[in-house]
Amino acid sequence: MYLQNKKYLDNPCLYISYFFEKNRDLYYQKLNDVRVKNDMIGWLKFFLEGIIETAKIAKEKFKKVVELTKKIDNQITDLKVKYDNAKKIMDYFYDEPYSTRKKISEALEMPESTVNGVINGLKSANIIRETTGYSRNQIFVFSEYVEIFLSE
Repeated sequence: MYLQNKKYLDNPCLYISYFFEKNRDLYYQKLNDVRVKNDMIGWLKFFLEGIIETAKIAKEKFKKVVELTKKIDNQITDLKVKYDNAKKIMDYFYDEPYSTRKKISEALEMPESTVNGVINGLKSANIIRETTGYSRNQIFVFSEYVEIFLSE
């Protein structure tokens, strides 16, 4: 929260709500104990346990993202496209893991022919995959990246 308040982060990294959802019964019990027994210490301990668990999960996910970034960087050096263009497009996928050629082209102000070439290279290297099965209006996903955030 401090980093977000100081504008070092756009979004929070700790998703404490997941901990509360996972421990829903205990969450309500601790809240009720504050109301009925005035057990603020019990609530604070529970809350801090949630912060610790959530921070550990966030740290592990961050570590996986760093490892993935290094792996992808190595993979795009082997593509038969200009590295700088592939890097820009992959950086875009880190912000928008689902996207279309047109959105990428517009966002990066890059010619569609360049985007097409890089997308084809990324697909053939299995870095991204097409999700619709269509030949037009295709949507691409950076699956390996998305999976990091879907797992606990």
